[in-house]
Amino acid sequence: MIRTNFVSNSSSSSFICVFGKVKDEEKIKEILSNTRYDYDIDSGEEFLEKYNHSNWSMFGECDWAGVSLRYDIKSKEIKPDDKIFTMECYGGAGCNDSDFMEDEDDWECNYSVSYEDFDERENIEKIREYLSDVVIDFGAGRDG
Repeated sequence: MIRTNFVSNSSSSSFICVFGKVKDEEKIKEILSNTRYDYDIDSGEEFLEKYNHSNWSMFGECDWAGVSLRYDIKSKEIKPDDKIFTMECYGGAGCNDSDFMEDEDDWECNYSVSYEDFDERENIEKIREYLSDVVIDFGAGRDG
């Protein structure tokens, strides 16, 4: 995966992850061509190899944001010749402590986020028709 956006390791941030089986790779690439999103399109075989040996951040396992797709993905029947789309984005619903503070004088952070809070949502919705078995999870928290 090519990282195209900034990732903070010392403050609060949000995280969204998307998984799906590809129905139209060219349409997906066209829609995402001018975005900053990190995404992969792998064969089912490549995906399963990565997935079975993934590190903590792959495929939405960001404990600090409460995001984990691992069990949802396990329920999908992935064949070696499938094409699998995965996307990870950091910061789309906030990327520093102040984004999650109710009041700038109060250092308590509220990490409640909804899907509608994410900047990526518009493009995710555009590519959904070109994916099947879509799984999306998101969250926010202290990442450092």
